Amino acid sequence: HKPQAAIAFGSNFYLSFDDNATSDIKRIEGNNSPTRSSNAIYESIIIDAGSPEYNKEWRGLVLSAKSMPTSTSIVFDIRTDNASSYDTNATQTLNSTNDYVDVGGASGMTGDRFWYRELTSVVGRLAQIKLSFTSSGTTMPVLYSIGIIYEANPLI
Repeated sequence: HKPQAAIAFGSNFYLSFDDNATSDIKRIEGNNSPTRSSNAIYESIIIDAGSPEYNKEWRGLVLSAKSMPTSTSIVFDIRTDNASSYDTNATQTLNSTNDYVDVGGASGMTGDRFWYRELTSVVGRLAQIKLSFTSSGTTMPVLYSIGIIYEANPLI
């Protein structure tokens, strides 16, 4: 055997080799049903929408994801102007059973669900977004994009 390449992903191994001028590959897969973390957090960088000198009313969010399996969710939070905690009045839980738009199409389509949520009384020059993902242990939510809607007002 003359090895050509080998790579490991977790407990899975993939090998390629030359065996007397015949190329071959072998795989040893020990865990193709991984247990996923029950919680994950994403915090964005500080967002100033290109105008840090303008006060903004952060009015809503649009989130695109795969259809979420049962017992999974994404929770959205926002804080403004370097506040020490997130605004609990703006907390939004998104899951497979609450208000969403289904774009239809074939199964497996990228980002086939969209959630829109209005935010009220979230005002500041800067904002930071926090997304908390909850999985069921074997299935997980899959986020594709998030957008935030704001209205800018000059400070002067």
